[in-house]
Amino acid sequence: MKILIVENDTGKRERVVRILEKNHITDYHVVKFVEEALAIATNEFDFLITDLGLPQSKEDPKVKGKNGFKMLLELAKREIRIPTIIYSFSLFLDTEKQELKKLGVPFIVHVVDDVVLEYFLMKEVQTKKSG
Repeated sequence: MKILIVENDTGKRERVVRILEKNHITDYHVVKFVEEALAIATNEFDFLITDLGLPQSKEDPKVKGKNGFKMLLELAKREIRIPTIIYSFSLFLDTEKQELKKLGVPFIVHVVDDVVLEYFLMKEVQTKKSG
């Protein structure tokens, strides 16, 4: 399993890493900025775990709007379609979900809780292993 984590909050980032390592998933890449994610994202990643409220770059470290959503749109334009779990307290509107669906983004779920994140991630990992 190769997982890309895009999270600027240190606490949330550490919680995601703990969940992965607890479940013996060690092939993950962690970035803090949309710009970094766009630079390394490929279809070789099995999953993407991302926040919605992300800074664009190191040069612009403030969170401005839903850069995580914009990142998903950009990935879709580049035909990079990684199954995505959104781990964010930001609202994720049905219209945004529909837009991602139209673009073929394999959106899995929007979660705000670590336990729910682990449940859905491990469910998806098992499905991928058996399929």
